Amino acid sequence: MSASSELDERFRLASRKNARASSVLLLLYEMQGRIHFPLMQRPIYDGVHSGQISLPGGKMEPEDDSLEATALRETEEEIGVDRSSITIIGSLTDLFVPVSNFIIQPIVGVTNQQPSFIPEPLEVENVIEADLHKLIESKPSSKVIVVKRAGTAGTRSYNIDAPYFDVDGNTVWGATAMLLAEFIAVCNEYKNFN
Repeated sequence: MSASSELDERFRLASRKNARASSVLLLLYEMQGRIHFPLMQRPIYDGVHSGQISLPGGKMEPEDDSLEATALRETEEEIGVDRSSITIIGSLTDLFVPVSNFIIQPIVGVTNQQPSFIPEPLEVENVIEADLHKLIESKPSSKVIVVKRAGTAGTRSYNIDAPYFDVDGNTVWGATAMLLAEFIAVCNEYKNFN
């Protein structure tokens, strides 16, 4: 799911030993008899992830005693889900993101109740309730993605040829698409095992 083969080396963990620790949460819950998980669209701002679709999460802070705690805290801060309602069930492979110099630990959690999302307006433009079953049945596509970044000189755009998932009309690419591709593989392996 990386943008092109020459970029593969950029995503190897060994390539950055001084990267900052971070985590994201793939939060599973039932809605209308199907498993869903929240994605968030970030607002347009002067930063590397401007306008992108992501899982809730962020960098580890001194008060976090683990990356699991980071994922829970960030989920509560960004989309308003009470961390005490979430049970951690595992994690996926760590991923290095060179553009932000983060190593992301993807955490998987579940909640027994359908969350009422309260987006933090400075960090979240919109919460997307993605259907896991639809995602598993979908195939990633590839297209030129127009990335827009706001800055002091105005908004600038550039194109990236990258694989992506279409989630209810939203383009999910980059690190988030890589993490979701691994989770789909795990789900399919489990389904084939049973």
